[in-house]
Amino acid sequence: MALGSGALWAALGNVWAALGTFWTAFAVLWAAIGDLWAALVALFAVPFAA
Repeated sequence: MALGSGALWAALGNVWAALGTFWTAFAVLWAAIGDLWAALVALFAVPFAA
């Protein structure tokens, strides 16, 4: 397959898009886990702070 082939570039574009989607989902999930962790820490810290 020649490097100038549209099919090759389309495949690379699809892989790039899939990676972008994966990293976006990973970032959103990571942020959600961070929020959940912060909520749990706050929940457990309240009785000790009082």
